[in-house]
Amino acid sequence: GEPQEAPVAPESLELVWLAHPRTGKRCAFALADGDLLEVQRVGPRQPASWLIDQSVASDGGMLLISPFDARFLLLPLLERSRDKLIPIAQVLAEARGCGMNALKGVRKLPEMLEAICAVDRSLGDDLVVVKLDETKASAWLCDKVKRVSVVLSTQASSAPSQQGSVSQFNLAKQQATHGGVSTSASSESGVAPHHVKTATALVSEYLSTEWAERLRSAFKSDLVAAEDAEKAATAGASRLLTTSDVFAKYSANRLSSGEPDLAQQKESELTMAQKRLAKTNTRGMNSISSFFTKKVTPPKTA
Repeated sequence: GEPQEAPVAPESLELVWLAHPRTGKRCAFALADGDLLEVQRVGPRQPASWLIDQSVASDGGMLLISPFDARFLLLPLLERSRDKLIPIAQVLAEARGCGMNALKGVRKLPEMLEAICAVDRSLGDDLVVVKLDETKASAWLCDKVKRVSVVLSTQASSAPSQQGSVSQFNLAKQQATHGGVSTSASSESGVAPHHVKTATALVSEYLSTEWAERLRSAFKSDLVAAEDAEKAATAGASRLLTTSDVFAKYSANRLSSGEPDLAQQKESELTMAQKRLAKTNTRGMNSISSFFTKKVTPPKTA
């Protein structure tokens, strides 16, 4: 194929600190050309360094920046005023000390909120009011889990040797649907239940305890099926005997039946003369092979 151009970094990258939607702790995010990005630092387990041009950077870690769905950050804020219509600017302003005003720079924020809110534009585009719609929000979250589980399943089938590696997925570019909440993702898309379980855990990392519990309830059948499969696999592995287990079991059976083990049997097969010879003190004696080796005569001196 034709060579593709390398991705170009955005001209302006604004670092912002926002409250994590699950823990409430300050976490690093970034805004670039109207897109919200999550900033994560990863590092090796062992000491490492980077070779940069002609210099060495002692810190072997790196920052990973990936698109992030702003609705995960807005969901806890919308819950506080779930019973009334409220302007988007007021939703952000009421989150004092959390830096949420920075989300005003997210591109097409009102359109994004239509997936989880009732949106009223009757007062004009400058004063859009919203109210959390729990049915929409649940459907949006379930759609996230389904899409992530499909990605995990596709990656596992295309690279079976790397099933133990960390799967990568993009939450930000997944478009929400407003359909009803399904209780089984594996039956719909054909993915294995354990992929649905992993996807549910990944999405729940950005949810409060209440919403995470709702998500687990929505996919209860898949989670139960995944747990049953794990238990069956564990039980099957425990029934597999290693070589040492086989020998240990064989020796135990011989002893319980009164048969001597191999060491005792070998000792019982020795003759009386061999037993006496085995007890003889051989210290200082030459080995029998020394009588058959050629003796070297030292040269005579003049």
